[in-house]
Amino acid sequence: MSHPIDFYFDFGSPYSYIAANRLESFESRNGKPVVWRPILAGAIFKLLNNPPEPDVRQRYMVLDAKRTASFHKMPLNWPSRFPINPLAACRAFYWLYEDNPAQAIQLAMALLKAYWVMDHDISDADYILDLADRYGIERDYLLEGMNDQGVKDKLRQATEVAYQRGVFGVPFVFVGDEPFWGQDRIDQIERWAQISGWTY
Repeated sequence: MSHPIDFYFDFGSPYSYIAANRLESFESRNGKPVVWRPILAGAIFKLLNNPPEPDVRQRYMVLDAKRTASFHKMPLNWPSRFPINPLAACRAFYWLYEDNPAQAIQLAMALLKAYWVMDHDISDADYILDLADRYGIERDYLLEGMNDQGVKDKLRQATEVAYQRGVFGVPFVFVGDEPFWGQDRIDQIERWAQISGWTY
């Protein structure tokens, strides 16, 4: 039996960047598509009454994210603007995803790289439009989508559904109803998807 694979992520999360790089070729390796679902992790943290990261934890996260990316042979340079508001990036993604998931994922990867490798401000709508233009996405078309009420509603609903499903951090993946938190669970996710789970 094939279970849907839902990938919840936030553009402003270093571990989402790492997970996205590891999941980008998941379908080609396993023949199973991944549904990409960007969310606003900050909104979930508020619902959970989660305080901002204390300095000591954030210092560790900077070290650990760089070390983990290096382990997977991925570039990662901690951005000068952290945290950022990923609202515009999420809206651009959802506008594209309905008609062209591959194009939306391509833009998502470009945005993640722009932020986590090249230190560009992906909270800036103009930057997103300029970047998308390099991938053949018409500027006015994307701007229309980023301001579309249906897209705004879709992002809000995706974040609410994630919260209702028990998402408390990112990245978070569901294989069917089986939850996996963290980029370090990708190997388990892949195996679970291949054999439809195991008894524990």
